[in-house]
Amino acid sequence: MSGFKTEIQKVSGIGSTLGGIWGKLKAGKYLGYAGKGALITGAAIGTEIIAEGAVDAWQASKKMAMRDRTLASIMAAHPELSNFPKAKVEQYFETLYRFSPSLAADPLGAGAFIRQAIRMDEFGGPPPDTIKNLADIEQKAVGIRDKHSLGFKAISPYMGLAK
Repeated sequence: MSGFKTEIQKVSGIGSTLGGIWGKLKAGKYLGYAGKGALITGAAIGTEIIAEGAVDAWQASKKMAMRDRTLASIMAAHPELSNFPKAKVEQYFETLYRFSPSLAADPLGAGAFIRQAIRMDEFGGPPPDTIKNLADIEQKAVGIRDKHSLGFKAISPYMGLAK
């Protein structure tokens, strides 16, 4: 059977071409050590990029599910928000969640922000200083959280396990 397989590869040329290239790569005729290192580095970077894409997709779906649970917990902690139009509550929650997801995760703080923002709605909503403060709070919270990160999304979560 192996003779038949070899004969097919010779006739088709596929096996001999790929085998010849791979053999030369293994023998180092096309690539020196630097080339092989670059090939391995490229493969590692490509794998990291693919892994980061998967992590981003997973985090986006997780963030959306968390957003819905957070809004429900805010409404439970602040039942008076049900007296306001649902679209307004969601609008100001989205603003808070966009600029400070960390603060939006706290039902008491988020509910207070939403209540005050709705009360200021007739004046155009919260002033720009409030939005800037939200962004500053988030930046500090993210800075503290990411302080020990390597910067690789796929690898960094596991670095905490190694400590």
